[in-house]
Amino acid sequence: MKKTLIVSAVAMAISGNAIAAEMYGNIRLGLRTSDYAGPDELDVISGKLVLGSKGSTDLDNGMTMSYGIELEHDQADATGGVTVVDFDKSWVALQGGFGKVIAGRFGDLSGYACGGTDLLTHGSAEACDSVFNTEPDDAIQYRYSGGAFDFGVIYVADGSGENPTHVGGKFSGESWSVGATFVSAGDTTSYGTGIPAGESGSVIGGTLQLGNIGLGVSMADNGAAVDESAFDLGFYMPLGPGNLAVVYSDIDLNADDSLDFDYNVSMGGGAYWGVEFNSRDSAPEDRITGYIGTTF
Repeated sequence: MKKTLIVSAVAMAISGNAIAAEMYGNIRLGLRTSDYAGPDELDVISGKLVLGSKGSTDLDNGMTMSYGIELEHDQADATGGVTVVDFDKSWVALQGGFGKVIAGRFGDLSGYACGGTDLLTHGSAEACDSVFNTEPDDAIQYRYSGGAFDFGVIYVADGSGENPTHVGGKFSGESWSVGATFVSAGDTTSYGTGIPAGESGSVIGGTLQLGNIGLGVSMADNGAAVDESAFDLGFYMPLGPGNLAVVYSDIDLNADDSLDFDYNVSMGGGAYWGVEFNSRDSAPEDRITGYIGTTF
């Protein structure tokens, strides 16, 4: 992360041009009911705390240099939630007619296949989670978008000498898309949340937009000898003053199924409120969370 920031600062200084920069953030607090780990509880949780800055400058040769840095603290609570603030994203990029090159920590290529199923803040799309990290560390990425086709490749310089790689692509029509991504682990080191050493994982998926209603499906294989596949089905639509998202996931591991609902309402000016429901076979009880937040 520090190397990325140094490279970003040097690159911007060399350009000699003005940087169009902006701050952004997301603050979300929730009240969650649960007896997941014992007696009934009512927990106050910080479902999402994000503070970031991003900017860009046009170079004299027709290319654009950009940067981003983001602090994030996800789902912090007093009952075992995440308690560490980290640099969720930290990157510098160069973009031109050739495409876009990104160095640092940035999102992976799972959106090519999981854009219609990875819909929720706390509920997870199991097909994507079984194969990918969300933001690979110390990565170099190349992405190209031209017309209906998107392509990307990621080389992860993780220090192990094994250097996992991601490759993905997506083809889009007027109201649909189909995509796939593939990830290889090192020979002796596992990768992400599910790919064993020496194996490769893959996920394919698609989306279909019918007016205001969206449908998504994702199917994954993480390359394990057993319990390797996962399937997600997503659905989203406007409902009353807000938007409803539903994700059903089925994963071979422990025959674990989950069902997640999220209803989110915008109050204007970046403020919002909503309700989440999370049910999972491997968890003894369901969870209901009411939340309120603001983006800027």
